[in-house]
Amino acid sequence: MAVHNFIRGLSPHPAAWTVHDGTILKIYRSEKSEVRSQKSGGIDISEGKLYVGTGSGTISVLEIQQEGKKRMSAEEFLRGYKFNNDDILK
Repeated sequence: MAVHNFIRGLSPHPAAWTVHDGTILKIYRSEKSEVRSQKSGGIDISEGKLYVGTGSGTISVLEIQQEGKKRMSAEEFLRGYKFNNDDILK
């Protein structure tokens, strides 16, 4: 899967990144997932896990960093950062 390999190739520096509501989110670790997202860039949150749909499947984000914050696991990140059901990462 191209997105997962892109994240692996850019970690730890300079890190793959995306934008959500004007905030930069750096993604350091991911894994391929069997969970199916409905659309490319679509977000699914289940049991403390962050799933993002891609053009060729779904990834589970394992480690992420919000702009101006420390690097953390997706589970820790989701405790303080809220997504809406119809949000898309760009």
